[in-house]
Amino acid sequence: MNPRIEYAQTSSRGSDRRSARRRLGAALIPAALAVAAPAKAYTVRNDPGGSVDLYAMAAALSAEPIRIAGRCESACTEYLGARDVCVFPTARFMFHAAYNLDGSRNEQGVRVMLASYPPSLREWLYERGGLTTQPIDASGRDLIALGLRPCE
Repeated sequence: MNPRIEYAQTSSRGSDRRSARRRLGAALIPAALAVAAPAKAYTVRNDPGGSVDLYAMAAALSAEPIRIAGRCESACTEYLGARDVCVFPTARFMFHAAYNLDGSRNEQGVRVMLASYPPSLREWLYERGGLTTQPIDASGRDLIALGLRPCE
């Protein structure tokens, strides 16, 4: 707990409490303005992917909008599960199974990837054989037709 605020809460003097409230209010105003300000978007232009866990965490914790404008491959497709994501019609996607460093299939990674995708995309992937060693390519137009939000 902040010592100044604790002092103000335990003090019986009104001026100390008012002073603490002013300091607290002055500290909260910039924080409130930061939350209200429009977020700057993160734009994906050419991302070959990487660790499924890291991309899944980034997508889940992203406070800024994610705009997919270019090539998004492999674990990059985890961004499609973010709260605020949009897709340009000209974007290109490549889906495949997750793999461990030794080259073996990572079943947990595959489950994480599929769980993060919107249901319509999961179904579309299953219709094409699911996430395997064979890449499945898609355009932004394809994903927009599946219900993903187009970027303006």
